[in-house]
Amino acid sequence: MMTPRKIPVVSARQTGVVLVIALIVLIAMTLSALSLIRSVNMTNLISSNLAFRESAVLSSERGMEEALIWLGANNLNDDVPESHYWAKRVDPSPDNNCQTSDGDPDWGCFYDSLIPSGSGGVTDSADNRVTYIIHRLCEREGEPTNADCSIPPLAGTGNSKNVGDPPPVEDPKVYYRITSRVEGPRNTVVYTQTILVL
Repeated sequence: MMTPRKIPVVSARQTGVVLVIALIVLIAMTLSALSLIRSVNMTNLISSNLAFRESAVLSSERGMEEALIWLGANNLNDDVPESHYWAKRVDPSPDNNCQTSDGDPDWGCFYDSLIPSGSGGVTDSADNRVTYIIHRLCEREGEPTNADCSIPPLAGTGNSKNVGDPPPVEDPKVYYRITSRVEGPRNTVVYTQTILVL
């Protein structure tokens, strides 16, 4: 009869060092994957915000064009606030509480004092609401020759009666400032200004 052979038993103790190292590596890989996902999401958010801003800037041109069309048809010497037109120059200032703490003009406050946010305007296909205001760059209402208006410099003609007197202005062309505001998706707000002479 054969006697069963005894198989030697290895009694090595497992300390679990490999398991601890594997868990540490797994945690590090999970954290790096989360960081990569967060970075990609942040990049997508920034690029989409830039796209919304560029869309709003392009939409502001529509406001400028509408203001120019309105101005060409209605060259007026008096204020017409319901049409967003002022025949005298008004700027953000401490008088209308529209300056930043640094003394810079606060165009958002100034614009809201003339046209409340969300009112009026035209909404385009990109969901941008476009409004505009027009200021004639004159000190007061009335005819440009009597309203102390900013007019383009004229070349001397040599016809002045006194030395240093400017030549008489027969057909004054006046400066206008068109300020356009675009309110778009994701709280996008863009202001653009154009100075033109008519």
